[in-house]
Amino acid sequence: MTLLPVTAPIAVAPMAGGPSTPELAAAVSTAGGLGMLAAGYLTADAMAAQITATQQLLSAVDSDTALPFGINLFVPETESDPRDPADHEAWEVYRNLLHRDFPDVGLPCEPRWSDDDWQAKLRLLTTDLHVPFVSFTFGLPRLGVVKQLQERGTTVGVTVTNVADAQAALELGVDVLIAQGIEAGGHQSTFTTAEPAPTHSIRELLDKLRPVLSNAAKPDTEVTVIAAGGVAGPHDVDELIAAGADIVQVGTLFLTTDEAGTKPVHKAALLSGEFEDTVLTRAFSGRLARSLVNQFTKEFTAVAPAVYPQVHYLTSPIRTASAENNSPEALNLWAGTGFVNCQELPAGVLVRWLASKAH
Repeated sequence: MTLLPVTAPIAVAPMAGGPSTPELAAAVSTAGGLGMLAAGYLTADAMAAQITATQQLLSAVDSDTALPFGINLFVPETESDPRDPADHEAWEVYRNLLHRDFPDVGLPCEPRWSDDDWQAKLRLLTTDLHVPFVSFTFGLPRLGVVKQLQERGTTVGVTVTNVADAQAALELGVDVLIAQGIEAGGHQSTFTTAEPAPTHSIRELLDKLRPVLSNAAKPDTEVTVIAAGGVAGPHDVDELIAAGADIVQVGTLFLTTDEAGTKPVHKAALLSGEFEDTVLTRAFSGRLARSLVNQFTKEFTAVAPAVYPQVHYLTSPIRTASAENNSPEALNLWAGTGFVNCQELPAGVLVRWLASKAH
């Protein structure tokens, strides 16, 4: 049973940095799935604008039916600017390596940290704005935040990569667990930046979560399970639902849909057939994330420090230059292991195809 009223058991992953758009979220929700926005890297005002735009698009489709959609927030590891000398030193070493290979790109001279406008976003979501579903990545919000959202009728979810984090989320009283396997594209939702790479495939994680969910179950509560990681088509959706998922979250395949805001060079790389593999790397942001293997990942994966978001801001000018030069070799080409099945098509068509074999 799912607490999220969808007619197709498909959610589009919240993909920060441009791919997630109101048009993409609305198209997925209109097709019966769960449309998602990504608040990561947005200001609170920009987040509010995207929510409003999505609501307007959905109202234009059906003003009488409240189609579900959601938004995802990044949880900062600390709510004050960390000034760890070790992090600063590691950042500086990495900056020097990057400057050697990219001397003409204006790299920042000092590390930048940000809480991603965390408090302002929470204020909006718990007071002025109402979003049917709010999920969190990179950690847990405070108990008070969960309760405030739930009291406003918002369903609350947390993305987890292991059993311990799932247990912590359930103890917090969340409504939804987004179980993320190692196959997933983009950032892994580990609760700390420096912890080792997750080890569970999505199928393994679902299997390990089964007894946890059973023990946590209460007569008056239900926990919805969303499974994410490496989905390449309807067969994967069918398997994950049979394994215990209520909804299957798909990111990479949506990157090449008409409504996605994916950079043209990223979209072209996914469709080109020239990239053969993916890798978990800290090279672009300091956090582990799955990308297509390109020259940047080959050169810097082994040396990139676990310092986030400072490394994200450090490599930003390099990634921008790569995109502007229409080169995929220094761009964060986020992709899950199912990327070979990317197609250019409308998001609604993709939702219907993915759900075509679902029980």
